Amino acid sequence: MKEVPCVISDMSYSEQIATMLLENMQRNDLTLYEQAEGFQMMLDLGESVGDISEKTGLSTTTVRRRVKLLDLDKEKFRQSVERGATLSDYIELEKIEDVDLKNSVLEAIGTANLNGNCRVPLIRQANKNREVLIAELAKFAKPVDDTDGLQYNSWLL
Repeated sequence: MKEVPCVISDMSYSEQIATMLLENMQRNDLTLYEQAEGFQMMLDLGESVGDISEKTGLSTTTVRRRVKLLDLDKEKFRQSVERGATLSDYIELEKIEDVDLKNSVLEAIGTANLNGNCRVPLIRQANKNREVLIAELAKFAKPVDDTDGLQYNSWLL
């Protein structure tokens, strides 16, 4: 060929990097972690979550969730990807607030033990949240001694 159709664009260095990242992210074989790293690089180059969402066609929630995966232990995350973990597995893991607990549960992602391993940290977290809520209520609420006719709703706490 003597001629090749192309477009020459005048871009800054950060625009060049962002464009290369976007092109690479269109590949189907990128892992969730690789996507998260790409999104983080774009954020570091000054792109907003909204910009990344618009350019990739993914929702802002998806972009945020994938970037949040970078808080996890990289090696454990890589192993969970190799075990065949799904995005819904990581969404389940997202319910756990403590990063250390997330990393311990991360070892179960991609296995049949995920729900069981997530349950204990979630119960501990709920109990902790319950204690905080009760302490806050105690600042202004009056305890009730006579509970006749009252119902206890555990789902509220």
